[in-house]
Amino acid sequence: MKHDRPVDVSVLIVSWETRDLTRKCLDSLQASVAPGTEFEVIVVDNGSSDGSRDMLKAKSDITLISNQRNLGYAAAVNQAYCHARGRYVLLLNSDVEVSQTALSRLVEFLDKHPAAAGVSPAHFDPDGSLQLSCRRLPVPASVFGSIAMLRRFPWFRRQYATFEMRDVDLSAARAVPQPVASCLLLRRDDSDVVLMDEGYPLYFNDVDLARRIGLSGRQLWIEPAATVMHALGASCFRLPDHIRARHHLASLVRYLRRSQTLSRPLLWLFLGGTFIDRVFRLAARLPGRMPLGDLMAALKGEPGSLPQPPGDTWVIVCSPVPWNDPRQRVHALSRLLARSRRVLFLEPPSLKPSLVFQVVPIERGIWAATLPTILPLYRHLPVANYVNRVVASRILRRWLDLHPGPRLLWLDEDLAEPMSGRIQERHRVYDIGDLDWTFARWWNRRYLRRSCKRCLAKAEIVFTSSSQLALELPAEPAALIELVNGCDPEHFAPNGGLNPDVADLAAPRIGYLGALDERAFDTELVLGAARLRPNWTFVLVGPGRRSVCRRLSAMENIHLLGSVSYDAVPEVLRSFDVSLIPYKVSSRTRYVHPKKLYEYLAAGKPVVSTPLPAVVASQVPVWFASTSGSLVDAIESILAQDAGNGWSSSTLRQLAIANSWSRRGEILEQALSELDIPISRRP
Repeated sequence: MKHDRPVDVSVLIVSWETRDLTRKCLDSLQASVAPGTEFEVIVVDNGSSDGSRDMLKAKSDITLISNQRNLGYAAAVNQAYCHARGRYVLLLNSDVEVSQTALSRLVEFLDKHPAAAGVSPAHFDPDGSLQLSCRRLPVPASVFGSIAMLRRFPWFRRQYATFEMRDVDLSAARAVPQPVASCLLLRRDDSDVVLMDEGYPLYFNDVDLARRIGLSGRQLWIEPAATVMHALGASCFRLPDHIRARHHLASLVRYLRRSQTLSRPLLWLFLGGTFIDRVFRLAARLPGRMPLGDLMAALKGEPGSLPQPPGDTWVIVCSPVPWNDPRQRVHALSRLLARSRRVLFLEPPSLKPSLVFQVVPIERGIWAATLPTILPLYRHLPVANYVNRVVASRILRRWLDLHPGPRLLWLDEDLAEPMSGRIQERHRVYDIGDLDWTFARWWNRRYLRRSCKRCLAKAEIVFTSSSQLALELPAEPAALIELVNGCDPEHFAPNGGLNPDVADLAAPRIGYLGALDERAFDTELVLGAARLRPNWTFVLVGPGRRSVCRRLSAMENIHLLGSVSYDAVPEVLRSFDVSLIPYKVSSRTRYVHPKKLYEYLAAGKPVVSTPLPAVVASQVPVWFASTSGSLVDAIESILAQDAGNGWSSSTLRQLAIANSWSRRGEILEQALSELDIPISRRP
């Protein structure tokens, strides 16, 4: 509550990335104060990106100090302390919920014990178990006992337990050397300009404060009649592991030097033992490990910088194809995401071992990352894929730590599933446009199907390219949204030049754009139509399997142009008279909703397709044919303009615009708006 006059208690709260917990903390304060106790609440937000500042601004009963950057806990406490007007100050972590009347009990205790410098309540975990909330000040035995390897020995283990005051009955009020500062009521000393030493940004600032209070001849107490629930480290555990480990060790070394807890020879012995212990942790991949560079800096007492307010959200797109083939669905969706976020496009692992790691800008809002490949044959050997993805995740996480921002993992490749949870992403999305295992070799199908199931289990949102595909999924996803393929109508505009290789061929030109493979392309259907109408020219554009191309090229009126660049595709389409989607209708294709459908329509070209269920369900103007004869009949109807439905080229194009990627982006943004990730609307 705000007051113009002095108050009894100034509550000082530091918030960083704990919006929901901070709200609960503030709500619990109201019930913890007896009537007649005047208090104020001062909250310092250290550049949160989770909506904390907006939540705090909406509260009229607090004083908010909003920092643009993360100054650290000690500096933020000092900021709040400078604004405090209470005779007592309460240091309160944002992850603490104060029980009913707890603050009043602490105030009452200090009123009755004028010699006490401060008092702390009993702390409990969210599950109701008692927390260790009091410690003795460090002494040489307990300092060496903090080395994990030494705690394997009983004597050091006992010394560390003594440091944690496990041998003391804390069921009644008593003086303690060092209560934790997560909830600590202190007497206000007007002679103090600052409360905490800012040389300890995160850790050991409360230890140093307790040491200074002890040196002044005053005591700190614990009052178990007052209780709080403490989530324990909610802000710190949002830091990357290696940053947290470096700050803790560096602050300990800095405290030992400033307090002279250890003599010089003992300090050097401690640093040497700690170095051996941490190197072992690094080699064994144990908790508390950090890179050697961070370790050496921490042993010098250098905690390093703190994560600063992030920029736009990073969407880490795990792609099955490289960026240099920009015809795929994953490229279009990446461009949609890049309108309001930063996209890190992860290219698939190399087929050969490689140690290359590089991140290069591709276009506005999109970066492409090449990650190391440790083992080959990752698509066939689960162990090789797991090793490659884990190594890539660790390297990627370090890079992202240097380029902060909320992280969304976008799985577009089933085999990228081991990266889930390893780059400290907030959310996971799975986009599935195809069922890879349905056209893989028999020995690989189980592996790919299992990877798909794991992606479905871990994703919070699953996008599918058709309603038919949703029926084929091997597991039930948490949230399923149909996001049909679209097109870029501007790129496939009907006005412009023609491709000379196609335009010079005899009309009518019946065209197909796509892969000539054995899985989807119906070779017999096209060959039959070419035999029935030898005076027609069939133009097939795209990569093809040798066996398929050999059969097709045997017909004089079938022309294979091979692959063309994405920029050259519009000229090719404009040169067609009729466009084809001659896909087999089978268990491996019945869910396919071809992207080329809307590209054909954008160019104003009529489409003849086999009756793929997803295309039939789309209700766009398509002529369907399942045999060579019906295919020829449909094409003749189009050429004679006798289809009976009145669809014109301009109408076809309007339908393509209605199914553009921009329209798909509206569905995409609506779905992602349910996730608590900020976006930046770029001009």
